[in-house]
Amino acid sequence: MPDTFDDHFADLRAVPPAPGSPADARRRGDHLRRRRTATVAAGSALAVALTVGGVAWSQAGTQSRSQDPVAPSPSVVEPSPSEPAPTPSESAPAPSETPDADLTPEPGGPAQTAIAPDFPLLDGWPEPDPEDVAVRGPSPDLRVFDERMVCGQTVDLLPSGGVEQLGARQMGITRGGDRLLVTFPDAAAAGAALERVVTALDRCPRDPSSPDDEEVLVSVVEPVDLGDEAQRVTLGSEYGDTPGLYLTVYHLVRQGNALLLDEIGSEGGGSKQGVTREQRDARDAVTGVVEAMCVYRDGGC
Repeated sequence: MPDTFDDHFADLRAVPPAPGSPADARRRGDHLRRRRTATVAAGSALAVALTVGGVAWSQAGTQSRSQDPVAPSPSVVEPSPSEPAPTPSESAPAPSETPDADLTPEPGGPAQTAIAPDFPLLDGWPEPDPEDVAVRGPSPDLRVFDERMVCGQTVDLLPSGGVEQLGARQMGITRGGDRLLVTFPDAAAAGAALERVVTALDRCPRDPSSPDDEEVLVSVVEPVDLGDEAQRVTLGSEYGDTPGLYLTVYHLVRQGNALLLDEIGSEGGGSKQGVTREQRDARDAVTGVVEAMCVYRDGGC
C-alpha cells in the first residue's frame, strides 16, 4: 500500500528546479501550498482520531475495572511444622524501665544500716571556694566530732555503738564545722546516742549571779521540728543581755535508726537578731539531709 504521507513529504524534500519564468514560479508556489495544506489536514485528522480512541479506551478500561472488582485475598502465615508457634510463656516480654533501687525498709522489717556512697551529706553547704571555703569528705574514714572545747572542758562528741558512718568538714574564713551521719542497729540505740551528745554539750548553763560586765559562756538546748526527734544546742557567750560575736549551733537529728550531727561555727552573733538568723540558717541547711534519711525510718517518711 503506497504511503500517502511519504508522497506528500517527497515533494517537500525534493530539490527545487532551477528558477524559470515568473509564471512558472507562481505555478510551482501554488502547487506546493496545496500540498502543504493537504498534509497538515491529514495530520490533524490523525491526531483527533488518536485522542478520541485513547479516551474511549480509558473509559472502557475504567468501566471494566469497576464492573469486575477483584477482592484481595487475606495472607495467612501458617507456622512451619518444624517450628511450632511460641506459647504465651515463651513470648519475649515487653520492654520496661527498671526502677531505681529503693532502700526504704519494709514496715516491720530489719533496719537499714548501710549508707549509700552517693548519700547527699553535703546538701545545704556552700560550694567549695579556694578563696573562702574548703570541704573535706564525705568519707567514712574522716574523723569528725572527736574533740571539742565546751565551756572550758574537752569532750568527745563522736557517738559510740554505730554500724556505719559518713563524715564531712567545711573550713572557711568566717565559718566552719563538721557533719556526721551514723546508723545504729535500731531506733532506740540512735535515740540513746542523741541523748549522750546533748548531755556532753549542755555543760555551761547561764549563771544568774554572773555580773553583767563579765563574759560568760552559755549553752542553750531546745527541741526543733526535724525528723523523729531533734535538739538544737547553741554555744556562745554573753555580756549581760548582749550575745557575743562568736557562736556555734548544733543540730542533732534522729530519723529512724540514723543520727545526724551538724555543727556550724561563725561570727554571726553580736546581737539577738544575729543569733536567731544563724540558728535559722543552720536549720535550713540540714533539711535536705534529714529528708534523705527517710530510708532509715520504718516504712519511710
